[in-house]
Amino acid sequence: MFEVGFGGVFGHKGSLIIPFEEAVSRYLLTILCSPLTRYLTKNFLQHTVMTEIDIIRQIPIAVPTKTEFDEIEEIAGKIIRAKEAEKSADDLMNKAWGLVYRLYDVPKEDQEEIDVWFKRRYPHFGRDLREPATSPVSRKARAKG
Repeated sequence: MFEVGFGGVFGHKGSLIIPFEEAVSRYLLTILCSPLTRYLTKNFLQHTVMTEIDIIRQIPIAVPTKTEFDEIEEIAGKIIRAKEAEKSADDLMNKAWGLVYRLYDVPKEDQEEIDVWFKRRYPHFGRDLREPATSPVSRKARAKG
């Protein structure tokens, strides 16, 4: 849903969030890209493909302690560097999402429900798309619907 800007031109289909500090950008990316935020957005705020800016404004952003902010911001920086180097960041993302769950005080059973929903809704996430799918259904069959 969200990514670091590349400095190019953006249009009416690409909203832009400009925080006052780069560290805030990394913190927001971690929150906004988490399964928790996607779950809340797609199930309760707007369940269509495109999320309008007015919906984004409704996403609750937790105010962290200094320690929580630093921890989340640091791991977000590591994720960004790994992705820029085209390396896997799955373990780092799982750690970041755990920090988000802790920040929002999400009970373990709700975390498990969100994780199952996320994996079911986004089966390709976290999998190298160049490798064959582990599902018995081929990509071609999935593409046909």
